Amino acid sequence: MRDLCKQALILTTAILAGMSGMVFAQQGQQQLTDEQREQVNRVMQQRNQQQAEREDAPERSAAGESEKPPPTRRAPSERQEAERERDEKPEKASVKTGEFNLLADKRFTMLRMTGESDTVATDIDAIEGGEFVTDVQMMNPNGYEVDRFRLVMDYNPAFVEPLSINDSAILDDLAASPIARVDRALGQIYYEAELAKPVVELDVPLIFMTWQAKKPVLNTAIRFGRTRDGLYTELYEGAEKVLGAPYEEGDGTVSLGLRVIPSDPAEALLMQEEPQLYLGSDERVGGLLLAIRSPEETPVVGEPFTMDIVMDNLAYSQIDGLSMMIQFDPEVLTILDSDMDNWVTLGTNILDGPFRDTFPWDYHMANSVYPARGLIEYRVGTSYPDDFIGTSGVVAQIHAVANRPTAGTSVRFVFARQAGQRTTEVSYLGQDVLGDTGVRNDGVKGAYFPVLPN
Repeated sequence: MRDLCKQALILTTAILAGMSGMVFAQQGQQQLTDEQREQVNRVMQQRNQQQAEREDAPERSAAGESEKPPPTRRAPSERQEAERERDEKPEKASVKTGEFNLLADKRFTMLRMTGESDTVATDIDAIEGGEFVTDVQMMNPNGYEVDRFRLVMDYNPAFVEPLSINDSAILDDLAASPIARVDRALGQIYYEAELAKPVVELDVPLIFMTWQAKKPVLNTAIRFGRTRDGLYTELYEGAEKVLGAPYEEGDGTVSLGLRVIPSDPAEALLMQEEPQLYLGSDERVGGLLLAIRSPEETPVVGEPFTMDIVMDNLAYSQIDGLSMMIQFDPEVLTILDSDMDNWVTLGTNILDGPFRDTFPWDYHMANSVYPARGLIEYRVGTSYPDDFIGTSGVVAQIHAVANRPTAGTSVRFVFARQAGQRTTEVSYLGQDVLGDTGVRNDGVKGAYFPVLPN
């Protein structure tokens, strides 16, 4: 099984192909190349040296101190949680662009990204056009027997490009071929592996990634994230999740901040002396999605039901405006007025009041239902685009009732046929950020469902 696994999976380095969403295993010998072996050995030597330094450090005197019990794997009780919040304030991470997402409890297992040449810093530098290596390092203070892990890593494809994944550090422990793919449009890497031999070490790298720095940027991030299907980065011991706090989704990760220095010496000096000129250089547009969710249960004539309108900004795009033109069949559906806590309450409205905490729009220009035309118009905006970066969730709800049964009816986004007309769009400084910025009228998904007789 071990030999078959070695031949079938990523033997040494998974090369990320130019086609979006595809990863090809490198063909050839099972032996590592000299460069790959040197890369792994170099990082492992650093880990061993750090481990030796910890073991050689003088121990505290045991006089007057009672032995501490081993850490428990159970979630803390309410009393323990309250005491921890009172006595332990989270330490501020010394990061500029990375993300610190770990509760202040050192009992928890964590994952962190580091640079190959610096296993401590959470910010690294790279040169425009050059390559750099990062690893995903697991800190396992409780000695969990980690036998499966999933890594979801988001990056801005405008500034960095993944070249390869090197999983040779865990190659001999793999139980089956790992799943590895890259979405270049979204800027996301997905890697999942099952281990025949669990990893129990205190401090161990799981995979190495080689990147190319594409163009200068003062601050950008390579961060742990989640897929559009809601799958987070995770560590497992059997069926149990052991990454971070077990009751906090996405907890237990430290992401990496990156600065790409211009290759031109004069421009590099300018970045150093006048960094404010590069503020905002990490702004990203595009990749945002809008969707109308069909009712959870098939509607019945005369019974009210709800449809969620969902905005997905896992692409971390800038946003300053949202416009939705939604069409429905007025012979089949009647839109009910729902405006509790809404800013706009005149006439018949769709509901957005409960979702203002997630989407804090400060401009509310339209929220109207036109029953005779079978049309919903909704337009909002914000003065603080940074508040919407990476934000996803329900932006509004449509409350409706069915008038007659049908085999299928649609509630869908519509786009203007001529310039200057109201249309469905998400924008930033007048630029379309909905779906692929080079493709008009994309990035949306409507709802289609039947209606049952009473």
